[in-house]
Amino acid sequence: MDMTTFIVSPSDSDETILKNINKDTRFVINPDHYNGSTTGYPNAKAHIQGTTYLFEQLIEEFPNTIFLSDVLIETDLPNYVWFPFCCFNIVFNFSNREIFPILDSPRPKTCNIIGGKTRIQRTLASFWLANNYPLDQLTYHTHENDDIGQIIEWIHHSAYYNKRHLNPRKFLLNTFIDRISSDNGYNNADRAIEYLLPEHIGKSYISLQTESNGVEGRMKLTEKTIQSFVGGTMPLHLGNWRANHACSSIGFESFDGVFDTSHLNSDDIYYRTIGGLENNKEFLIDHEAVEQTWYNNLDKIKHNQHLSYDITYWYEHFASEFSMVKEAFSAKNMDFRGWKYFFSYINQ
Repeated sequence: MDMTTFIVSPSDSDETILKNINKDTRFVINPDHYNGSTTGYPNAKAHIQGTTYLFEQLIEEFPNTIFLSDVLIETDLPNYVWFPFCCFNIVFNFSNREIFPILDSPRPKTCNIIGGKTRIQRTLASFWLANNYPLDQLTYHTHENDDIGQIIEWIHHSAYYNKRHLNPRKFLLNTFIDRISSDNGYNNADRAIEYLLPEHIGKSYISLQTESNGVEGRMKLTEKTIQSFVGGTMPLHLGNWRANHACSSIGFESFDGVFDTSHLNSDDIYYRTIGGLENNKEFLIDHEAVEQTWYNNLDKIKHNQHLSYDITYWYEHFASEFSMVKEAFSAKNMDFRGWKYFFSYINQ
């Protein structure tokens, strides 16, 4: 029987996934976050009490199937492989484009926060920043993170919660620009190069990094972290479990000596976000101290920028994983489900 590959989509129902995976499936690719609600709403209690996510259940159920996932989990199962599809996608695009240069001159803003649709960490950061941070020092690009009701159970569950952290009537306004004109189609690299880098990231020293992972309490890196490196900022990861260690494992500087990153080891997603902001608040507000720290770390910042568009480095670093991805995408009669462009990358 021919090898089969199934690509999971975040919009898939559990039933769709189960229907497409069986003992004859050779590869399952999860190139984005897990399927289902990204906040757990309206069934947050089940997630808070602990649940095993379908994708991870299937890794155990089908030991002869290789599961290639953009979501990093800690497991000894030999049929699970971490491959950062979203990072690879943006690095490939940046490698063929004019990259935003590092400016050694002062930047007007202290911090930026860039995000798309609703995630717990993005909504928490939206409400905390509006309530606790001088907004004249912040530049932001956010979308649909103004409803605290969707995450209220996560807030009340946290032993760290304090009412001074959040004001339900204060949040960052929706400033998300969905499309930028482009002569050659449009993707995340276009948005970054044409808008996010010159207008937000490149005008600030620190990226308050909220990634696209959902309630699963796992680690995920995407174009958002990569574009922060390209823009010459020092990312402070929020809500993304041990993201600093993941960045270091790839070869990036994670700036653990600049920030208190202890929040990233917590199982409490509220603390993993708000704790990061509270623990670093004094530094984040001090524009002069941040600016000097940025200058002191320029060599590390430039190193991160270089890795963010050195596609050869990524091919070599993920050589064994990449060979499996290439084999998975070579399956006959494959439904690429919107990822056919990725096939052209792996056949360069």
